[in-house]
Amino acid sequence: MLRFIKLTIATIVMLAIVLVAVANRELVTVKLLPDPISEVLGLTYAVTLPLFIILLAAVLIGLLLGYLIEWIRERKHRREVTIKARELSKLETEIQKMKKDSGSQEDDVLALLN
Repeated sequence: MLRFIKLTIATIVMLAIVLVAVANRELVTVKLLPDPISEVLGLTYAVTLPLFIILLAAVLIGLLLGYLIEWIRERKHRREVTIKARELSKLETEIQKMKKDSGSQEDDVLALLN
């Protein structure tokens, strides 16, 4: 059922992308800088592309920037999880050592009953 829902949503998204592409095929010129500034600096870079390519590129760049910012924001949480995992590993090693030293390698429930 979940696979069907995912497939349906993916189909709707792809159909929307195709519709946007078909509706926005006009050529658009994108300039790096406004005309007065580009004349002063001598940078007159411009590219002419269909509008839907520019729209899709803008959406993809926005998504990538959003993911990057979120990844950077969550850094402190990932570091905390790593520290806690190390502490847990250390404590598990210590428990095993204590069990070995006390000679109670058997089940914990049985050890409590004895």
